[in-house]
Amino acid sequence: MQVVSIINYKGGVGKTTLTANLGAYLAQRGKRVLLVDLDPQSSLTFSLFAPDSVHRPQRTLNKWFDTFVDGVPQQRLSEFVAVPAEVNGEVVTRGGFVGLIPAHIELINVDRTLLVSAGMQNEQGDAHIFRVRRSLADGLADPALGSYDFALIDCPPNFNIITQTGIVASDHILAPMSPDYLSTLGTQTLFSSIEKFAREFNEQAAVYGSPYKIAAKPLGVVFTKVEYRLGHPTSAHKYYMEYVQKSVPDVPVFANTLRDHAAFGKENPHGKPAILRLKPTDKVYVELMSMATEFLNRTETPTRKKRAVA
Repeated sequence: MQVVSIINYKGGVGKTTLTANLGAYLAQRGKRVLLVDLDPQSSLTFSLFAPDSVHRPQRTLNKWFDTFVDGVPQQRLSEFVAVPAEVNGEVVTRGGFVGLIPAHIELINVDRTLLVSAGMQNEQGDAHIFRVRRSLADGLADPALGSYDFALIDCPPNFNIITQTGIVASDHILAPMSPDYLSTLGTQTLFSSIEKFAREFNEQAAVYGSPYKIAAKPLGVVFTKVEYRLGHPTSAHKYYMEYVQKSVPDVPVFANTLRDHAAFGKENPHGKPAILRLKPTDKVYVELMSMATEFLNRTETPTRKKRAVA
């Protein structure tokens, strides 16, 4: 299974919508996809289960974190996988499948709870935090999840310990970005922060004798909500797209972009992402299909990491 964290410090760039639609489309192409919602806003969860649905999952990620003792979960992550019926009803005939590890608003308290618990460990606090940061990677290594081709992790727009668990677990980092000033402002900071965190985590791993190392590589930047005029991005959007390429020259930029479109820009309250409702001739469908193909091409050779449970 290849693990991809989808992250941006800036909210409102289409991160969750991209995660849901990319996951659904990959399943349409016969892939088994596990979606992981790390964001307390739970937008990815609500994209697949309506907030007022009687089928809304009760076993959520915050409850998994609640089982932790000394930074180690006492239940398997695979026990918290929910099955979105609407999505799977669409992809099952093509051999695909979508599972979801859902979020809940109470996930917002988990970061503080884990850190308080680590603080109570005194000199063992750093080791405790190290185990927490590694927990999602160990959880995804559960053989019960071994049949999945991809795990797509929807990260919150911050760099807290919950986000860090996603980065530690990942083979790749994908950054959706709107071509505007605020969305592109922190691009360099985002990737340099991830690089610095990986370096510090790997140094800790050496201290604790852990064989686990972060090996996440930038899969690239995907531009979303692009405005077009006469078949080309507007001059303002083109400026910021070029700015990103110059500010992070070592990070690849996807050739395929996603336009600003009502069908793509909102979470779906009916449990079925837009890609499963659009016609194959719709421009948004074609763009997402092309982006997903590029995604598959970029992930053909997975980065393998040692995953070891303490």
